[in-house]
Amino acid sequence: MAYLTAESILHADDFVYADVECPEWGGTVRIRSLSGAQRVTLKKAIDNGQDDIDEMLCVMCIVDADGNRILNRSQIGELSKKNTKAITRVAIKALEISGMRDPAKAIKDAEKNSEEIPSGDSSFD
Repeated sequence: MAYLTAESILHADDFVYADVECPEWGGTVRIRSLSGAQRVTLKKAIDNGQDDIDEMLCVMCIVDADGNRILNRSQIGELSKKNTKAITRVAIKALEISGMRDPAKAIKDAEKNSEEIPSGDSSFD
């Protein structure tokens, strides 16, 4: 049996991708699972009661055919004006493919605790 090396682990393309139908937006979006840094940013936002968790997940996870993010943090406000059903569908699927436990509960908890928005989080990559 051959064991993995640090180099092989760090260079592995270990992201999971999924297509999500969004008829509200007129098509399909491709999403990518969260990185470890993105998971930390998400957990901080949830712990701080940030109220735009679903939009944040969309920005972090919607990618193009090459796996590059197509949205950025400055577009969260604009995205929040779009259909909530599509945003929630994408967010839940992103949590599922990222291996996060009980994604629906994570989103509901975040919405329930949305009292203040933290500033300065920059690990959206």
